[in-house]
Amino acid sequence: MVITIETTDYLFENSVELADFSEPAQELTLAERRTIVDQALVLLDTVYVHMPLKKSMYAINPVQRLKILRRQI
Repeated sequence: MVITIETTDYLFENSVELADFSEPAQELTLAERRTIVDQALVLLDTVYVHMPLKKSMYAINPVQRLKILRRQI
């Protein structure tokens, strides 16, 4: 099932479908994948000020999940 939302919002004018976005990710090198995970870790761990609130509200730890993903890569 595919849901399409029609909008004239300029923020979405260059958006792509998730399938089209994730397809090139299959071609990333190991180093590129590690770089993306490391950048996400820096962003979430040091810049995202609402992380403690999100951890307590949703009982998940995205930083820890990224660390596990980095180990799996």
